[in-house]
Formats: sequence, C-alpha cells, structure tokens
Amino acid sequence: MRRPSVPAALLVLALATLVGGAARVPATAAAAAAPTHTLSVSGPDVSMAPAYDPAIRRYALRTGPASNGTVTVSASTSDPAGQVRVNGRPVTGGTVTLTGVKAGDEISVIVDDSAGSAAHSLIYLPAAFPDLEGSGPVPGLAPGDLLLTLNDWSTSPDRFHTVVDDYGVPKWFRREPTASHDLRLQENGRYSQAVRTTTPGREGVAIVEMNARFEEVARHETVGLVNTDFHDSLLRADGSEVLIAYELSANQLAIDAVIQEINPDGSVFVTWNSGDHVDRNAETVVDLDNPLARFDYAHINSVTMTPDGDYLASFRGLSAVFKIARTAHDGHEQGDVIWRLGGRLSDFTFPDDEYGGPCAQHTATMLPNGNVVIFDNGSDDLSGHAFCVDPEDRSGPTVPREFSRYVEYALDEDAMTATLVGEYDNDHYAPFTGSAFRLDNGNTLVGWGAAPTAIASELDPAGQLLWQLETPTGQGSYRVYRERVPDAFAPEVDLTSPADGATYSVGATVRADYGCTDRGGSDLVTCSAAATSGALLDTSTPGTRTLEVTAVDGDGNRTVRRHTYVVGVPSTPPVPAGPARPDLLVRSPDGSFVGAGRFLPVVQRVRHDLPLDGRVTTKVRLRNAGASPGRFTLTAPKVSGLSGHFFLGDREVTRRITGDGVLTRVLGPGQRLTLRLVVRPTRRTAAGDRRTFRVTATSVGVTSGADRVAAVVRARAE
Repeated sequence: MRRPSVPAALLVLALATLVGGAARVPATAAAAAAPTHTLSVSGPDVSMAPAYDPAIRRYALRTGPASNGTVTVSASTSDPAGQVRVNGRPVTGGTVTLTGVKAGDEISVIVDDSAGSAAHSLIYLPAAFPDLEGSGPVPGLAPGDLLLTLNDWSTSPDRFHTVVDDYGVPKWFRREPTASHDLRLQENGRYSQAVRTTTPGREGVAIVEMNARFEEVARHETVGLVNTDFHDSLLRADGSEVLIAYELSANQLAIDAVIQEINPDGSVFVTWNSGDHVDRNAETVVDLDNPLARFDYAHINSVTMTPDGDYLASFRGLSAVFKIARTAHDGHEQGDVIWRLGGRLSDFTFPDDEYGGPCAQHTATMLPNGNVVIFDNGSDDLSGHAFCVDPEDRSGPTVPREFSRYVEYALDEDAMTATLVGEYDNDHYAPFTGSAFRLDNGNTLVGWGAAPTAIASELDPAGQLLWQLETPTGQGSYRVYRERVPDAFAPEVDLTSPADGATYSVGATVRADYGCTDRGGSDLVTCSAAATSGALLDTSTPGTRTLEVTAVDGDGNRTVRRHTYVVGVPSTPPVPAGPARPDLLVRSPDGSFVGAGRFLPVVQRVRHDLPLDGRVTTKVRLRNAGASPGRFTLTAPKVSGLSGHFFLGDREVTRRITGDGVLTRVLGPGQRLTLRLVVRPTRRTAAGDRRTFRVTATSVGVTSGADRVAAVVRARAE
C-alpha cells in the first residue's frame, strides 16, 4: 500500500523538529541581496584616499607633480538596471575621463539602483596638500569637523587652512601664501584666522574675521599698540574682543606680553602688561644670558575667560598659567595676578604630578567645574636650555622633559593644591604649539602641534584613545578645533541644452544636457530634471516649454535653473507693428545668443566662469524689434570686485555706459549692433567671487518699453 506523499516543506520541518532545531529553508519572499558597488580613480599622479568603502561618502584625490587635472572615474553597481552619474551626467559603461579638474573641485559620483541612491564626492587636492590619515568615525566620537592650519614650520609657502572630516578628507581648504595660524570658530559665530598685518607702521598680524563661506568681513588689531600677536584671540558675542600682543618695554630691554580687551565701540576696556606684574629675573625660565632669548621672557600663547569672568593666560616663557583679575573684585585690583599655576613662583603644589606642573605649555582653559586643561609641551635642552622647572628646586636650573602631554588639574584654592585628574601623552613630543580642549560630550581633543607625524587625538571621558589623525609628511597644525561647519556653498547647475530662449523646428532632435557640481563638504545628493541628461526633449508639437534642473546638497542647499525653449516658432521673432522697441540678446558660453523676443520684466541671464589668471569675453546684441527706426540708450551699473570693460567695435565705452549711458545710432526695424564685454579679475578677486553685469536698453523719444540682459561671472581658480 502506497503512503500518501508528503510536501517537501513539511518533511524538512518534521526533520528539524526531530533534531530539536528550527527549519532552515530559503525564504523565497526575502529581499534580494543588496547590489554591490565599486569606485576607483586613475590619472597622472592621482590616487584616492581612504580606500573605497560603500559607507564612506567623501574621498581625497591626492595628486603629484605629474598631475594635470585629468581624472578617470570608474564606478559600477551589480544591479543591471542601476545607473551611475558623474557630476550629474549619466556615464555609459561606468567610466568617464574628466579634464580641466582644478584644485578644490569636488567630483560627484551618484549610484542609483534597487538599494536607493548612494552619493560620493572626490575632492581634487593640490600636489602640496599634506597626506592626512584619519581613523574615521567610531561610537562615542564627538560630532563635528576638524579645523586645521597645516604648516611644516619652515619658510615653505605650502600652508593650508582646512576643514576635514574624521578620515582627514577636506570639506574646504585654502592655500595661505604667508605664515598664518589659528583657524577657528569664534564666540560671535564667525570664523577667524591670524594673517600678517598690512597696516602701515604695525607689526605682527591682523585677526581676520570671516563669514560662513570663509570670506573676510572684518579685521581686528590692538589699539594704541604696535603689535598684534597670532597666538590667540577672542571675538565675543557682545561685540567685544580680547587680543594679545608682544610690545617692546619702555626701557627697550625686554618684550612684554600684553592682553588687551576692546569694547564693542572700539574703546579700550583694559590693557594688561606683564612688565607691571612679573619679576622677569625671578620668574622666567628662558636663558637670560642669551641676548636673543632674554627679550621674550614671558611669551604669552593663550588667553581665555574663566567661568567667573577673569582671564586665564598661558605663558610659555614662565612655564606657568596665570589667573588675572579682569575687574576689581574680592580684594583684587583690576589686572592683579590672582594665582600662578606652575612656574618658579607657583601658588599651587602638585602632590601627585612627578613633573611639578606644566612646562612650556600652550592653550590653557578652565572648565565650568574650575578644573584647568592644558596642552603641556615639555622641553628639550638641544638648544642648551630647557624650559621645565625642577620640582625639587623650583628656583634652580631648569631641566628637560622631552615628551608632550594633555593634563587636567583639579584646583583646591583653600589648600592651594593642583591634583592631576587627567593625563595622556602617547609618546608624542611637540617642542612648540599644540592644544587641548574639552568637548561638549565630555571627550578631550588634543592637537599635537609640532609633533612630527601626529596631528590630533580624541580621548573618551575615561582618557582612552578613540580616534587620531596623522600625516606621514610631517606637517602639523598650530591648534586643532572640532566644530560643526555647515555647508554654506550652494550647488551649481550647468545647463547647456536647451539654451535658454532657443527655438527649434517641430520634430527637431534636441537632447537635454546638464550636470551639477557642489563644494562645501556636504556632497551633491540630487541633480534631477523631468528629462534625464542625454534624453530627447519634446519637440513633437509647437509650443513653449521649460526644462528645470534642481541640485541639492547634503545640507539642504538648493539651486534651481530653468531654461525655456520654443518649438515651431522662427528663431528671429517677427517685427511687430509699432514704434522702435529694444530687444537685447546675450551670448551664452556655447556661443549662441539667447533672449530674443523676451522683454522686461523677464531678464535673460547667462553664466560664465572666469579664470583667476585670465579673462572672459561675452557679447550683448541690441536689435530694433519695432516697426519704426529709432535710437536707444544703453546703460550698465558699475560692478565692484571684478574689472569689466565695454566696447562698441574697437571703441571702449565703459565710462559712458556706466555713467549717463551710450546713445546708439539710428537703427531701422530689424537692424542691430553688438556690445562687447570683457571681464578680468582684480588683485582682490578670490575664487568663488560672483558678480552680475547688467545691460539695459531704453528707447529714445517715442518709446515702447525697455529690455535688459545679464551676464553672471564667477571667478574660479585654475
């Protein structure tokens, strides 16, 4: 007798039950495996860092002497229906070669497939940019970006101010031709950096205040002094500022350290001078027998505010941190040294610090609980004189300590003890510069200054290493800050077809051609339109149509560009009945004139890129679109920041057109003339500067309206 058949699935389930396990059967309804992606680059002296990982969005394109702006990008998805787009344009076969890529350009790579959309950016760096190697984000790491001033501490011009992510990939950078330091976010919400002063009769630096695009908005220098120093600055939320200076003493035998606070109205609140409060012979740790070193006996290198409103200042030349009365209080006069932490005359003892306090330290800050955090440099005696006070004989000869550390002291101002509650050294030695900051999540960010390969480390609240940034090429950063740096740069849309205002015959073959780029660190995530770039546009029936391209970056910055085209209408509008009427057209970068038959209030615009070492030329064409002869007045407002020159034929008319205007000759119906515009950069032009040159034509006498076009010119570095 035959047994009834058993469905295979039930048989598997029964067997699994017998052995006490769950049945493991393929889930036919389970989702298919996610598609796999690849991304690589090639080109003369071009490499990508870090190594490709689908979870990493941004990559540095390191370059070398042979780099020539040519990069081949190869990207793929295992999804047969997927698509790869580079700078917003679909890539056939997943590989495209880009030429003319410039330092700072970000190449966008977007992969769309069944898993969704994955966006990556490749940042093309100059050959001199240091190789940075960050260990990447890990659980517990503080959010934000790293602000660095990269420097090899020589006279080399290869200095860069930059914002990088946890892998060391730049979000923004700028090459600095002269010594400059301390890129930071100030209390007033703006960025600043210290650059060499250009003020006649002054020495040192100016503190340059910058907006969210790192463009200069103001400069700050001390008042009534000769010097402003780069080591530190505070631009406060109420508009006041605290600056420091090195000033020659009245007897010209020393260089005094100065702290100056300036009120919001520009008046001086206080000027504190170390010469009035420091016994140079008794306190300095510099070699007073050295005729060069003895002048800079104090060497201030940081100043911050304490939670109770006084100054906390670090003096490398004293190996001590001072708390200084900002105002008179508790029996102290304004400017009194309330206490000294470390140095020869330390008011505190260090019961559990075998080194007896800081040595040649930088960047002292006080936490809300009163603890003091210091980057403690240490010192060597290779120059014949160390900076460390001997804890067994604080007034005696100095001693070396050839390693750097972050330290945190808990201060007991009754017992006058400084208890070591945090310390980290990691065998790095920075003979000068460096920083240590407590972050909002309780971590500590250590900047290793002039240490040979280490740039920064982040420690968890227990003092354990979470993350580090290194470089094999030896550059360091004066300080390191971690801040959230929003992307203030909107994406750009390059829409070349259809040309705005173009006319096409019915049935013409016209393909959309557009792309998008972005810079600013948040990555291009969308470059889209109703028609994919490369797809045929609708010319099947007469009418007016618009192609709108939208670009969006990761921080939500959005750019929309629209081009309107006409199907089935002659390219030259017919001459209407009526008086003389101006019709202005402007030449686009592809050489075509656009704007025919489009009158105010519509303003036809085109965009041109201007090399910082070159020029751009465009043309504006005036046509009499009326039925009667007439003359017209051409006017254009002055534009600052770029040099614009207007020509009629070989005759320059810039002064006239930006003044009372240029009166044209009589133009009959349909007749035209051409105005040439040549734009060049000035010495103050910076990459990213954007200016709009507008030209307006107005009828003279019997009028029939006016027309206007505009050329938007953006400066770009090569």
